[in-house]
Amino acid sequence: QSGTQALLLEVVESHQSIRYAARSGGLRPLHCSGVGKALVGAMSAAERDRWLPAAPYPRQSDSTLVTRAELDANLDMCQARGWYASLGEACPS
Repeated sequence: QSGTQALLLEVVESHQSIRYAARSGGLRPLHCSGVGKALVGAMSAAERDRWLPAAPYPRQSDSTLVTRAELDANLDMCQARGWYASLGEACPS
């Protein structure tokens, strides 16, 4: 992590024709990216308090979760299902 963003150290691209493209060295917001949510979801509440800025979180799109309550509810749901995702939260559609 780097500040309030996740730093992508290594990226392994899929061979599928439709795939997510990212580059090593890229930064992704902790509050609205799949990788950021996976990192934050593994944190205790105290660690989240240290890493996340005070809400409201920066809005990236109309779907961005901007309150801590929204983010915590989403993280609980992601943790229960076993995977994390950003569904239009990090970039405008």
